[in-house]
Amino acid sequence: MVEGTSDDHFLSGLVGRVLRDIGLSAQGADFDVAEPVCLVRCGERPFTSFARQVSDMRPLPSLVFLHFDTAGSLERESDHAFVPMTRAWASHDLPEKTIRLLPLAPVREMESWALADLDEVNRFAGRDVRRSKVFERELINEVERLSDPKKTLDDALRSGSGRRGRRQRMAAEDFFPVLAERIRLDQLGRVPSFARWRADTVAALHELGFLR
Repeated sequence: MVEGTSDDHFLSGLVGRVLRDIGLSAQGADFDVAEPVCLVRCGERPFTSFARQVSDMRPLPSLVFLHFDTAGSLERESDHAFVPMTRAWASHDLPEKTIRLLPLAPVREMESWALADLDEVNRFAGRDVRRSKVFERELINEVERLSDPKKTLDDALRSGSGRRGRRQRMAAEDFFPVLAERIRLDQLGRVPSFARWRADTVAALHELGFLR
């Protein structure tokens, strides 16, 4: 479950890529990756609704991710999102031996992950964004230090190519699906929150018996 539709546009493609990459790079891997099903948080009781939707799926998924932004404090935001999610999850008696619920928690915002591969960002921007008037450009090599990654990415992609026409009218979220396909996973691996999520995912796949 993601927080909004723009998160869906980036994370659904990225999650599938990462799972396939784990399958290809881990010894003894023997599993197929289905197209991720992405649900957007909504309603007054989103965690209960999400747990019910998952419990109704056939077949049940093996991995389920709850996306939330940490705003710099994983512990605090976990109390607001992942803790109530686990309570709702427990109330639906989902089988722990065959399904795992994991947090997917970028620092600040998902856009910090989208900024991790500057070569790809520069390609879409049509310039070196580090030399442009981009918000907090001096921190762009350390994306988790950005106070507002959404603003930084929007500045980088919305208007800065120097070209006239359509590129200037596009918002950052228009680029999310393609960024999710092209961003280099080794560059993302340098971002601590992404590395933690990937490590948790690998551990869960071992526990479920998909990796040996």
